[in-house]
Amino acid sequence: MDISQAKRAAAVSAVKLVENHSIIGLGSGSTMEFFTQELVARIKETNDDIKAVATSYEAQFLAYKYNIPLLNLQNVDKLAMTVDGADEVDKNGDLIKGKGGAQLLEKIIASLSQRFIIIADHTKIVDSLGKNSPVPIEVLPPAIRLVQQKLGSLGCTISIRTGSGKVGPVITDLGNLIIDAKFDEIKDAHKLDSDLNNIPGVAGHGLFVNMARQVIIGFIQDAAIKVKTIDFRND
Repeated sequence: MDISQAKRAAAVSAVKLVENHSIIGLGSGSTMEFFTQELVARIKETNDDIKAVATSYEAQFLAYKYNIPLLNLQNVDKLAMTVDGADEVDKNGDLIKGKGGAQLLEKIIASLSQRFIIIADHTKIVDSLGKNSPVPIEVLPPAIRLVQQKLGSLGCTISIRTGSGKVGPVITDLGNLIIDAKFDEIKDAHKLDSDLNNIPGVAGHGLFVNMARQVIIGFIQDAAIKVKTIDFRND
């Protein structure tokens, strides 16, 4: 058994929650590829009418690969649900997302959704946010120096994200830069969320507070793959 089996188990459980004749937000990442595969298998079996809005180019290409009908976000008022992965999930259901650099569009699409569902393996569950993953902060390019200065007062180590496929910084799907802000521990995610939102030039960030409705966790226990679903919000 390996961690991929736990990811697939979480994905299988999430697919069962998707209703026929619905429009969903489609996240990206390794766990979401399992979700997409399982969703396509279901559509082929049942002929259900399910369409999607992609949270990133990666999710868009994944939908193309598996022939899932895609809609333009501009033509959608609300989504039945969004399914996505996470880099970290704490006991309150708060998240760090954005390792793939799509945190802003992911948050926009999650906010349009009646239900925001996270699928993850057990390694993504943490006691407190920030110990393992930095918070990705999407920044308008002209404001990069200002945002760096403001972040310096929040007690984090910062770095402009660069990639291996090109010279210079990573550019997001929306044309912005990413600063990775590493905290030793995020003791108050609500306050940090507010602090980041109030920095001029920050277009968005990967701290998702009070957003996830459910977290579906795949894990290995006693030589078996198991799944646990945690409900956080019923509003």
